[in-house]
Amino acid sequence: MNFSDLSFKALIKEEESGERVYDVVNRVTGATYGMMECSHYNSSSRAEINHEIQIVKQLDHPNLVKCYEVFFVGDMIYLLFEHMDRGSLVGADITSESALASVAYQVLLGLAYLHENRISHNDIRPSNIFINSMEEVKVLYPGRSLSKTPLVVSGIGAIHDEFSWDVWSVGSSILKLYKDSYLGFRDRDIDEVNDQQSFDLFTSMLEKPSRNLGVMMLMQKSSHSLEAQVQKPSTDLWTFLACCMQTDLSKRWTAKELVSHPFLGQLHLRTEEKMKKRMIKAETSASLSDALSYVTEEQLSPEKKKPKISVEDKDSTYMVETPKDPAQPVPLVQLGLHHTLDYLERCIQHCSLFLPDYEFGKDKLVQLWIAEACIEVEAPKRMEDVANSYFDILVHEEVIIHSNFDKLYREAKYKVNASKSSTWNLRGGNYLRIEEGHLGKISGEALHLTWHCKSLDRTLSGALKNFKQLRTLLVLEDCGALIKQLPSDIFLGLKLLRTLDLSRTHISEFPGSIGTLESLRYLDVSETPIKRLPESIDCLLFLQTLKLRGCFGLYALPRGLRRLVNLRHLDLDIISQLKSMPTGMGNLSKLQTLKAFIVGKNDGCGIGELKNMNDITGSFCISRLENVTNAEEAKQAALADKQRIDKLELRWHDHENDSSQDTAEILECLQPHFHLKELEIISFSGSKLPSWISNPSFTEIASITLYKCINCDILPSMGELPSLKTLHIVEMKMVRDINTLFCRTHGTHGVNAFPLLEKLTLDNMLNLEEWTGIQDGDFPCLRHLSIRYCPKLSVLPSMSYFCSLQHLEVSHCMQLISLPEGLLPGSLENLIIRDCPNLNERCNRDGGQDWFKIANVKAIWIDFQEISLD
Repeated sequence: MNFSDLSFKALIKEEESGERVYDVVNRVTGATYGMMECSHYNSSSRAEINHEIQIVKQLDHPNLVKCYEVFFVGDMIYLLFEHMDRGSLVGADITSESALASVAYQVLLGLAYLHENRISHNDIRPSNIFINSMEEVKVLYPGRSLSKTPLVVSGIGAIHDEFSWDVWSVGSSILKLYKDSYLGFRDRDIDEVNDQQSFDLFTSMLEKPSRNLGVMMLMQKSSHSLEAQVQKPSTDLWTFLACCMQTDLSKRWTAKELVSHPFLGQLHLRTEEKMKKRMIKAETSASLSDALSYVTEEQLSPEKKKPKISVEDKDSTYMVETPKDPAQPVPLVQLGLHHTLDYLERCIQHCSLFLPDYEFGKDKLVQLWIAEACIEVEAPKRMEDVANSYFDILVHEEVIIHSNFDKLYREAKYKVNASKSSTWNLRGGNYLRIEEGHLGKISGEALHLTWHCKSLDRTLSGALKNFKQLRTLLVLEDCGALIKQLPSDIFLGLKLLRTLDLSRTHISEFPGSIGTLESLRYLDVSETPIKRLPESIDCLLFLQTLKLRGCFGLYALPRGLRRLVNLRHLDLDIISQLKSMPTGMGNLSKLQTLKAFIVGKNDGCGIGELKNMNDITGSFCISRLENVTNAEEAKQAALADKQRIDKLELRWHDHENDSSQDTAEILECLQPHFHLKELEIISFSGSKLPSWISNPSFTEIASITLYKCINCDILPSMGELPSLKTLHIVEMKMVRDINTLFCRTHGTHGVNAFPLLEKLTLDNMLNLEEWTGIQDGDFPCLRHLSIRYCPKLSVLPSMSYFCSLQHLEVSHCMQLISLPEGLLPGSLENLIIRDCPNLNERCNRDGGQDWFKIANVKAIWIDFQEISLD
């Protein structure tokens, strides 16, 4: 990203030191960011600043504002960071203690992460604390070089080091945010706690909360700078402030300790209640709420706990333990999961396989959990549905955090939160990671092995002989290139192996001994140059997941695949990678992940194999439908029974001259269930589209694409589909007119057509001559209309019907003489006209007859030239 790509949108804040924070927009992508402008800097320090910013960019925590880039422009520095749409907390009116606890809790989580990485913030204040519309509170840390604050502020009655000063500043910030409430302090009152007398009185009030009323009255008399109302806040708030602002450095709590302070307990309770409700909603068991167990402090190895500090009042005594032995695994209570079940704990523990920077998809982790029996459910519930709910819970609790978006496979990527997993025990017990220099020290007792060696002083095969009880083998990506060939006997000693992940290695062939892995549930060889799978794979009778995505050398599946009756996920791009399906796929009735089915002509390869595959989930394509011989055969697919398919693609091979009645009847018999969300019909050669496509019972369908339906001369009525938002009609060359029937069926009156449609595309309609039949109230939400390559089109409906239209494109419509009568809608922001000779001339700014219709449009492009409105 270049500095010139950014457009300054609004000034968010301005500091007395000269720092300014703006909202900026990337002109290229439209993305919004925050931008800090720092005052003049010494050019000799540029290298130091740049180096520090590179460190800041690597910090990754949900309660730290993410920094993306630094720009040096002249003698100014600009820091680009994550956009926080509600700005900083300066002037925020936070009057409830629960809201204040939420702010303090999230600030402390971000601060604890910095301190764990030996970084002190040194400038905690409301102007560096931001919030977004999701109520997420994040701390901005620009680095020390850009901070205007001295490393440690002293001289106000207390002793600090770098880390304790951060904690003190949290307490000070909380007081500032709690203005005009119980305490009644003004911002400047806190800042004026700098003379020794006022400071002593102020800290006396904090350290003796049970006597705060008398102190506050005394302060009113003795210090004009500290006004207060005689109203008592909660004891928990006072003790929290006392723990933050202890004058005795040895008694001041750390950020990590403060996260567990009772003042924040109300936040924990709300988090627990939300998680409990989400678990119950997931219906993991009939009595899930009763099965939840509370993990108390007394259950966490009480013999190892030592009180570091106690804050007493007449009601309670609070204690914080000293840090535990780092070799001990982190209990769930420290991960914010006070209420949990054993299987959820197993799910969390299984994340120990991954390095902090290891990225994974949601489906992958869910399938790994299932392979290792981390999920237990009773019929008719599906393990995947329950596991997905647990995944969402762990994302909500920030044990798992979003990393990026994989544009190739169009899926979100996640990673384990380093701040919550840094002390997990990865060096012993059931989970083991083999790294450089540790091959001679390994023990064969581990059940789950992560291979992380960049160079091999012993072969992988030799190392595996030590692990007779091994259940999981994961080879990480950065060392996968070293593994190119597997010895023929490598699997012979791994009888209990349930998970084998060799994705992104250079393996081109599997040894036949893989058939001896009788317990294998999960096999991933994605993105490898493998060309075929051994036929012995049909011995893996318990296999649940087979991932072959990106294996572009693979052209066929094993003939005996039908024997894998427990297979739930067959993950590969079937259309691109395979020429045909193996016979007997209908045996795999438990399949959920199956992207496509290629209809064949041979026995065991027909569309009837789909009859019992009613668990197929997500997007599904049926290809080579020209191989379906008649309507009766099409009925055997029983598509209406496949309730979990969200997107359905029905695809024929190009057969321009085949317009038999059978083809139309076949499509009529391929009606999906009524909760479908997306439909694509491609290269259909029948003369009539199915009647069911007009049925308003499809209450959830949001997108329809009709592509190359070459023999259809009438568009079906789709205006009564209540949720349709996107409609693409492409290469329907026999359609000559679009009329009333397109909007509504005969006899239907008083109903607005296409009530939610936002985007409509008419493309390559070579014989389309006119579009009529629109009434007032139709297309109320249409925002984007594209009409391309309709060379005979001469009549359009009045654009005034499209009251929400924002983008209009008309291109390669040679016979279109003029725009329709009347002005274009006032909502229109972009108009593109291209290769429409008559229209181009009439829309010319210099005397064009239609110029008055378009003069108020913000952006006008005619034949790739922008028309200036100045």
